[in-house]
Amino acid sequence: METILCPFCNRENVIGTIRCTYCNHMLREETETDQPMTAAAKQLISDDDPEKEQLQPVPLTAAEYAPDTQENDLADQFASSTKFTKAEDAAGAYAEAFLESKLHGEKMILRETAKRRLIATSIFALAAFITLSLMMLYHRSYGIFLVIFAALGIGYYFSRTDNRAMLAKKMASMPQADMENVMMSDIDRMVSGKVNNMLRISILAVFLAVFVALFWSPRMIFEKGNSGYSLRYYSAAFRPAERVVIPDTWNGEPVTEIRGNVFQGLNSIYSVVLPDHLVTIRAHAFRSCSNLRNVTFPSTIESIGSSAFRDCTSLRKVTLPSGCSVNERAFKNSNTIIERK
Repeated sequence: METILCPFCNRENVIGTIRCTYCNHMLREETETDQPMTAAAKQLISDDDPEKEQLQPVPLTAAEYAPDTQENDLADQFASSTKFTKAEDAAGAYAEAFLESKLHGEKMILRETAKRRLIATSIFALAAFITLSLMMLYHRSYGIFLVIFAALGIGYYFSRTDNRAMLAKKMASMPQADMENVMMSDIDRMVSGKVNNMLRISILAVFLAVFVALFWSPRMIFEKGNSGYSLRYYSAAFRPAERVVIPDTWNGEPVTEIRGNVFQGLNSIYSVVLPDHLVTIRAHAFRSCSNLRNVTFPSTIESIGSSAFRDCTSLRKVTLPSGCSVNERAFKNSNTIIERK
């Protein structure tokens, strides 16, 4: 049986075949006298050769792309390929192969692609920064924020923009345009993929550096109230403090309250000095601070809320003013002795 070699996939086809049986490349011009595939051609993909039967047309890679291929041949190939369910996706794949062949393998990306990648990286970095910052402030809920952070990372990975996606949109928006002319104009507006990746890494590094600097040491955040300021948040830190001294005043006004859950779960704390004007400690303020051993209460303290020092197993004794109201569960599971003065 006489055969002809396909210049694209280097596979043998029966002489007279119009298109390659394997890659669908045009082998010769079709004429009016051409008949449907001959029995000899069908024999090449018959059940006698299961391996050949399973071969499907595939898109060209940059290495396989022939520079002298005509635009209409290229269009025919992606339109008839069984690898793609949408002509738009196939168009993007072949346009990408065209660009790569013209650039001789150089790692370049479209300017639109580079811009979208930088925007996506910036959005991810900002969202990650906010999530990690909240995790440091709400240190009792590490698990929830770690799940959110992981979800952000997965979402960022699967939303990556590449040349193929951008080219597919462009080809879909200009179906009547000459593909080669459009692609050659894009080549003039391509940028280095390595430089783009370095910029993206720099964006992530800047956000990470700001985050580390912000939470290198513990931070206190105060909230304005009717009679002064309340301690609203006390953050976790990369370099935690064993002894915490809460300032007597903030912005020239007294600190009169510690809000709920402020120190909850911070096992790094061994000693706390409360402000001189403190009036109230809210529920769960120091809960589960298992290493907390010493708390200095001022004479102004009036009330201690539910579970404020619950599960503080190292806190053996505290001295409180005689008029201070203590919730019955304030020191639950702590075995703390309360002395009055």
